[in-house]
Amino acid sequence: MMTKNMSLKKKLDFEYKTSTDYNRLYELIQNQRIVCFIQDDKRKNVCASPLIFNESSINIGVPGISYISAFDFKEMTMKEDFIQQCKSCNLEFLDPEI
Repeated sequence: MMTKNMSLKKKLDFEYKTSTDYNRLYELIQNQRIVCFIQDDKRKNVCASPLIFNESSINIGVPGISYISAFDFKEMTMKEDFIQQCKSCNLEFLDPEI
């Protein structure tokens, strides 16, 4: 419980254990939705759980904003594109087994 004396920074601290194991995330999203977070300049934003659409793309975002849209390309697989985009967005996620 937060008290009146807690600083705003303490109130905004992120205290969940998150993961950046993107290979694991890729496996998890094959059959379930996972809570994700994207780091911006000041805070971590909750993202819509990853969805696979027709097994041809992976999209992570919130209504009106897509943070990650991964596809299959000649140069790289959808998984490689997904992992590369996760790294560039500093994506973290809640692993249901942690």
